[in-house]
Amino acid sequence: MRSSTKNKRVVLLCVMAALLAGCADYMNRRDSVSARAGDAVEGNLAIQTINPQPPAAFQNRTGG
Repeated sequence: MRSSTKNKRVVLLCVMAALLAGCADYMNRRDSVSARAGDAVEGNLAIQTINPQPPAAFQNRTGG
């Protein structure tokens, strides 16, 4: 009986270690640069553009 309880504890410990190991890689990169990095210049230009839409975008009447 004793070895059965010990085996269950070892299996449980291995399962918990495997679950936590999956989180370790995620937690190491939580403060990393995002995939959208490098677009700062384009983003700033888009934010500061006075009127990015064409004049037709402001016409709210549909044909008819």
